[in-house]
Amino acid sequence: MRRTAIVALSMLLVGALSLGGDLAGWSSDGTTSFSSAIVVQNVSDTVAQVNVAYQTSSDSTPDVKMTVAPGTTQTQYVNDVNASPWGASAIVSSDVPIIATQNFLTADPNGGTQWASHSGGVTAPSTTWYLAEGSTYGGFQSYIAVQNPNASPANVAVTYTVFGAPINGPSMTVPAYGQSQVAIVDTLVDYSSIGAVVTASVPVIAQMTTYWDRAASTSTMGAPAPATTWYLAEGNTASWSGFETWVTVQNPSPTTAQVQVQFIGDGVKQAGPTFSVPSMSHDTFNAANSFPEHAHFATVVTSDTPIVAVQSKRWDDEQGFDGTMGVTSPSSQWYFPVAQTHTGASSWIALQNVGGTSTTVTVEYMPQGSAGSETVKLDPFGHGMISLPDTGQTPGAVAVVVNSAQPILAQQGSFWETGSGTYQDTTFGIQNPSTIWYLPQTPRPMSQMGPSGDTGTGGSDRDGDGVPDDQDYCPDFPGSATTNGC
Repeated sequence: MRRTAIVALSMLLVGALSLGGDLAGWSSDGTTSFSSAIVVQNVSDTVAQVNVAYQTSSDSTPDVKMTVAPGTTQTQYVNDVNASPWGASAIVSSDVPIIATQNFLTADPNGGTQWASHSGGVTAPSTTWYLAEGSTYGGFQSYIAVQNPNASPANVAVTYTVFGAPINGPSMTVPAYGQSQVAIVDTLVDYSSIGAVVTASVPVIAQMTTYWDRAASTSTMGAPAPATTWYLAEGNTASWSGFETWVTVQNPSPTTAQVQVQFIGDGVKQAGPTFSVPSMSHDTFNAANSFPEHAHFATVVTSDTPIVAVQSKRWDDEQGFDGTMGVTSPSSQWYFPVAQTHTGASSWIALQNVGGTSTTVTVEYMPQGSAGSETVKLDPFGHGMISLPDTGQTPGAVAVVVNSAQPILAQQGSFWETGSGTYQDTTFGIQNPSTIWYLPQTPRPMSQMGPSGDTGTGGSDRDGDGVPDDQDYCPDFPGSATTNGC
């Protein structure tokens, strides 16, 4: 195993396929081609008149008007209107409730590996945001983007949570209708597991993006508030699958959190570990230690004080990573604006019943206005997997709506097959449409990234477990030499 073993990413991972050449909606930084898109899903019965207002360093970037028919999706490429798409935030407004997300693709101009990250928007700014998991270790780089949608500047402070005491991050002023980004490595080098609390003088939006070896990225919105219950779907601890599943808990509360974990899968509900997380700290655990040999399961994390919980997976001897922020409740309805079913990619919807009675679920497809649906029954604590039909279209949005007779968990996954391997992108659906959405950032190009951490200083032992950091697969969490420090 490599030193990156415990990196638990709380964000939406990445897919890859091979694309190259001059493509509509693409720009380049000289080494890599980028395509950034805003996807709008109209789930209403009437036409949606949509306005996309960009926040960039240039006031000349025009608003974009979109007319989206009922039951369809529409994509707007940021690169088509902004010469520097990785510096653009957006506010998407509509006269009827919609779903809006941001999608980011990159491809080597010579047809090399392409990867993607996808992040749903949020419907309201907040003065506090919680970002549970980033990394500056083993080739990882994490950035925090702060979008200020106000007419006045925002004074912003960042505090990092790690295993142990919190660490003060930078303070900055984000201009009115502007955006700023923070490179975590400027404060923390060689930390495998980093959370952040972002506070501002006026309501803002915060998002974290993590890059791995300049070959993949993951991004996720922050949580505007902690909660005492979190749900995490689609864990996998089956040894035959090659997957590992980790859960990270961030405690931003002023008191120690007493945490209880439960697992739901294969028709059973089973108690997991209990542990304490000190104030302004976080901890992580391997689900296989408590719930081994389960290919599909949900994790429910509860606490006596508000916390934030995320899940990450890795596979193929750490060649792939996938992370997802938890949700605070199951829902009877889920919306998925972006899926991939074109050549080289496949998508599925995972359904998990967290209740003790059976339920019926209908999955409706919105592939550019072409209707279709199917219905499945979930047994108590049961699981279902729906493979999305191949629409035969070029890369773009295929939307899905999930309706259930009782609240469930629903998560989308996409796989890409390339010459360099298999890549995966998973994300929870969005529970509620809205007439306004905030999209804080487009991930930055590789040419703008600084060096990552992983200095590997052999004389240090940050977690005090007797295993030097340059030999410790878990340098931020005490372990033992027999398990390489984990």
